[in-house]
Amino acid sequence: MTRQRGPGRPQRQKGTDDVHVRLTHTALRLAAQHGMANVSVRQVSEAAGVTPAMIHYYFGSKQGLFEAALDEVTGMLLPRLRDALKEGSAAEESLTGFVQSVTTVLLAEPLIPSFIIKEVVLGDPHLRERFIKVYASEIAALVPMRILNEIERGNFRADLNPFFALLSLIGMTVFPFLARPVAEEGLGISFDETFREAFAAHTSKLFLHGAMPHEGGSK
Repeated sequence: MTRQRGPGRPQRQKGTDDVHVRLTHTALRLAAQHGMANVSVRQVSEAAGVTPAMIHYYFGSKQGLFEAALDEVTGMLLPRLRDALKEGSAAEESLTGFVQSVTTVLLAEPLIPSFIIKEVVLGDPHLRERFIKVYASEIAALVPMRILNEIERGNFRADLNPFFALLSLIGMTVFPFLARPVAEEGLGISFDETFREAFAAHTSKLFLHGAMPHEGGSK
């Protein structure tokens, strides 16, 4: 799906990407810390080291800035998920790739879960609508379709609900990052590259064990 630029927003030219990224990531950080409603254009521009006019020039408005921030972070994830879930790969490989993709992005951008919960799920209805239409709808098609294919092949239980399975997989993958401060201090878990590999293997195996048919159970 091709995303349209807002009215008055210029094409991103070579040499401006660093400013664009700095502004969107600064907006993400401040919104995750203070809430989007409590963050002004001036605060973002000062923290990013540019003038407020730059935000209006590139994004049109505060709303446009946060839409671009959402596009920036979710755009990091979708290509990885498409590749992980491509037809022809084994179920274990696909699910491990799904978890690794999410984990890689969230390790690089640890404020994404907080931003999504505060501003997309519970906050701004316009961001939520954009997220559902542009991103969540594709994920909601990719993963259940892959699960349905595995059910038809007899690799997953016939009574497995693909949409419940997607919710479970997202919860298993994303919740640890929402609980990261507690996990790090209370459980002594280091969210590093070693964690990424081990967590992806653990989560995918746990999910697959529940999804696969078992002798004497649902088939």
